[in-house]
Amino acid sequence: MTVRISVALPGRSYGDEHDYPCASLVKVAILAALLQRRDGLGAREEEWARAMIVRSDNEAATALWHVLGGAPGLSAATAGLGLRQTQAQPAWGLTRTTAPDQLRLLETVFDGGYPLLTTLMGQVVEGQRWGVSAAGGPCALKNGWLPVRPSGLWAVHSMGRVGGRLIAVLSDGHPTLAAGVSRVEAAVREAVRAP
Repeated sequence: MTVRISVALPGRSYGDEHDYPCASLVKVAILAALLQRRDGLGAREEEWARAMIVRSDNEAATALWHVLGGAPGLSAATAGLGLRQTQAQPAWGLTRTTAPDQLRLLETVFDGGYPLLTTLMGQVVEGQRWGVSAAGGPCALKNGWLPVRPSGLWAVHSMGRVGGRLIAVLSDGHPTLAAGVSRVEAAVREAVRAP
């Protein structure tokens, strides 16, 4: 399998027109869907939200996935989040999406209605601050990574706001996570240099 990569920025997108398994990118949609539904979260849910976004904790994501109502709950929220090409799956990390859809989600989230989520994206732990951060400048992001069966090749994604710009980069077919991170960061740097 060859490496496929899709990049979306406001006003333009390029690369493969392809959908990818979300991996941990879906955690942004999970929290946004919950916040869309309610005025606030309970104390325990806020703890899960922090762990899910800041540390990419999978157990916290599963707990909030159940609170949301799983795939049907996410599917019910997609239109309000700007998601047109995202198909929720029973296993949250296998939810499929596209780079333009994740850009639309970022536009919804950073439009001012989700301050908890944008704050948490700005607090992602140092070891996970790769990807769109390669553009330089203040950054709020979420990354996703997953070895895809049966090939074992990696899907590696990054999305967020960096230096005031929104960008989503989705990719797969990488032999290792490190190779995927390097390729995603190269695509980010190329994208922000383009006119």
